[in-house]
Amino acid sequence: NRHLYTDGVLNRGRVLDTTGKVLAAYDGGWTYNDDSSIRRATLHAVGDPSGAIGTGALTQFASKLTGYNPITGADTLLSDGRDLYLTIDADVCAEAYRALNGHKGTVGVYNYETGEIICMVSSPTYDPANPPEISEGDEEYDGVYINRLLSSRFAPGSTFKLITAAAAIENISDIN
Repeated sequence: NRHLYTDGVLNRGRVLDTTGKVLAAYDGGWTYNDDSSIRRATLHAVGDPSGAIGTGALTQFASKLTGYNPITGADTLLSDGRDLYLTIDADVCAEAYRALNGHKGTVGVYNYETGEIICMVSSPTYDPANPPEISEGDEEYDGVYINRLLSSRFAPGSTFKLITAAAAIENISDIN
């Protein structure tokens, strides 16, 4: 999409969720969604302007989003930027973020039929619209730049209980 306007302002690249909700937009600098919970919940999927979260869309697709080529130092022919739609649902991510209730961890939900990631939340997190000063050794932000769903190892928890329960329901006739 060329020359994308929102409220009369030209956007040079946007990151949107699966429903079309704008998570981040570029016009000389990155701005984020108005909802603080959505910003915090989608930080690791969207990324941060400094590039500290290497797995975020802003880092992985920066030149395509903004139209700027860091190798040549110039705008590309497509310098108006582009929209990047993620498969995540920002509202589902925000709800998962609230459910984590400040605990360190991750929540991932995907559509097993399509492989689309619906929810990808990693904690700890912060508000990219108002990034904190993070000092080395700060326990509150320990691991904040790591997307725990993509780049960390966790025991799968109780996921196998679901498989066992489904098998029992399918194979035991008198189960309640």
